[in-house]
Amino acid sequence: MEANRDAAEQAATRSRKAMRDGNLARALSLAEKSERLYPSSTAKGLVGLIQSKMAEAEKQGASSSPSSSTSTPAPQSSTRQRSTTPSTPATPKEYSSSDVDRARKVLRAKDHYARLGISRDADDAAVKKAYRKLALQLHPDKNQAPGADEAFKAVGKAYEALKTASKRRYYNMTGEDQPVDQPRGPRFRHGAGLTPEEIFAQVFGGRFPPDFGQRHRQQRRPDATYNDREPNDAPRSQLFMMLLVMFVTFVIPSFLSSFDEPVFSLRQQGSFRVERHLMRTPDVSYYVTDQFHQQYNEGTSHGRKRIRQLEAQVEQSYVRRLDERCQQQRHARNSAMRRARWASNAEQAMKAAKDLDLSACERLRNFLGHRQN
Repeated sequence: MEANRDAAEQAATRSRKAMRDGNLARALSLAEKSERLYPSSTAKGLVGLIQSKMAEAEKQGASSSPSSSTSTPAPQSSTRQRSTTPSTPATPKEYSSSDVDRARKVLRAKDHYARLGISRDADDAAVKKAYRKLALQLHPDKNQAPGADEAFKAVGKAYEALKTASKRRYYNMTGEDQPVDQPRGPRFRHGAGLTPEEIFAQVFGGRFPPDFGQRHRQQRRPDATYNDREPNDAPRSQLFMMLLVMFVTFVIPSFLSSFDEPVFSLRQQGSFRVERHLMRTPDVSYYVTDQFHQQYNEGTSHGRKRIRQLEAQVEQSYVRRLDERCQQQRHARNSAMRRARWASNAEQAMKAAKDLDLSACERLRNFLGHRQN
């Protein structure tokens, strides 16, 4: 099944191109081929999206048929040509003032939290709930107001940036979306980012709520349920093997290493009196015991390799400690700013709150930037 993944990705890409060109029949055929080659939520959502577009096209064709009922019936073979033949001029787009207000509110928001209308302490469920609500209100099938399409894309980008705790932490520290580490290979040449429609299909699991547009209501199966669960991207057997490999590779060694004596400390304490500096970041210090040079001989290639492995652990501990301090400092400043709003000398209190120390966050940002460079 894994060997078919590249072919499935190619078929999905060609399907999206055919859909943009207006050839829905070919797009559906390629999307179904992609799902057969490598079943995934993205492929399933793409099939549902194309089917809904085809249902809408058929509905529009049926509504225009009474005006041509007196003409000579067209041959049966012209059915396929109708989907690619230019139709009659489109009717003016209909939208309400509330549709315009929703789109403007999203486009004027200063950050991802404001776009989704959530607080900075929102969890995964709150982020997803906010996205679902806004996506239904701003989807191009339902909202034809000016700017609604851009707002729909904006809330999709905001959801991708905030949907997990690690992504929110990175965004809070840097103000930017967390970059995606893309392994090299042919399957990643089209980029790892999803389109707004694919994000929508993933969140709704390829199914749509009963009050969302006529064409999505036609595509909903009688036995379908509307919930937050997303289909698995791989068979259960493959998922089980992946979990087993991760358990053996990471969990067991970590568990066994917990019985070993610590080799370093980030502070000078007890027997950890010998100061060392990271090779990649010399301004970061750590401390080892007097026996360190006996256990880690820098004069041999094996010893240098062990030191590099050790310093990778030092970096992880250093980042964890800075991250904890940064979160504490941010929490203290935010609490002080909330109290300042109700203080008698609100202006001075707010200035003092904003000047509170965030040095750990700055050091963490500099360290991560230096290591990335």
